[in-house]
Amino acid sequence: MKIQSILGGNCRLRVTSELRSKGNVTLKTATGSNPNPLFVIADTKKPFVSEKAGLKGINVNAGKLYDFNTTAGTSYEFAQ
Repeated sequence: MKIQSILGGNCRLRVTSELRSKGNVTLKTATGSNPNPLFVIADTKKPFVSEKAGLKGINVNAGKLYDFNTTAGTSYEFAQ
């Protein structure tokens, strides 16, 4: 996987398995909100679902979250 930074700043990746860098970038496990102001998530209310709907939930693998700092115009390569 190759990523090119256009603006620079924090990059957060969500992947299904372990990720390793093919270069000199340091990946760290992401926690909390993404510090990049371009990716602010709007607050939304929890949807109302009738008990009569009989909906069943699904299990989704949350995967792994990584953060790393980028520099504008630089490319980064990773392998799973």
